[in-house]
Amino acid sequence: LMGGEADVFTLNLPEGARPEGNATRRDTGYDFARDGVGCVFQECSEQNRRIHQLWGDSATFDFLPYIGRMDLVFVDGAHTDFYVRNDTKRALGMVREGGVVLWHDLKYECPGVVNVLSELGQQLTLYNIKGTSFVACRIHKSATQSSSDKTQIP
Repeated sequence: LMGGEADVFTLNLPEGARPEGNATRRDTGYDFARDGVGCVFQECSEQNRRIHQLWGDSATFDFLPYIGRMDLVFVDGAHTDFYVRNDTKRALGMVREGGVVLWHDLKYECPGVVNVLSELGQQLTLYNIKGTSFVACRIHKSATQSSSDKTQIP
């Protein structure tokens, strides 16, 4: 991981928990107990020390300790308008000046992602990575005024 200097934080629902906000069947159909959230990185002892598993629902999680501290925020959660708006607002708040927000699932099967990113693209420069469902945005706080005070998440 970045020469051993990067810390990775990952947020997942605890085992057996259901999303508190509006979510679709697609979003809740994963069997995380079977799949074992974190099972891949837990097997990698050296990198494991730099990966921090956080548990909670992004709709209610306290992101305050992470505001302005992240170089990269990867948004790949529930795909409803509600969650994409919420997670985007949180991501914009957590990313530092010059950092990047990366979204997954810009595709017709995920209309919430398409809707929110289409609207956000009116305010920020978004880049669809060719041949993928990824969208990236380099964040300049002067444009977003620390955590989206100026940028309105539709």
